[in-house]
Amino acid sequence: VAPDDVPLVLKHVDEVKEELGSREFESRMVRHDGQQGFTLWSVHWSVSERSLFCVLHDITARKEAERLRQEVIS
Repeated sequence: VAPDDVPLVLKHVDEVKEELGSREFESRMVRHDGQQGFTLWSVHWSVSERSLFCVLHDITARKEAERLRQEVIS
């Protein structure tokens, strides 16, 4: 997780655990080559298993397409 996004990710994860629910949110990630990418998190707290399940989707290409679309519109 990008250092600036760590507090945001921890906040969302804590809220999911407190609410005993699910949530989706985005954050930036630092790849092994040092470049930043964007991820969509799907987080679910399982009461019965007392576990947090997280699925991350790489949405970097989608974010870049959105940026280029906004640039063309401007």
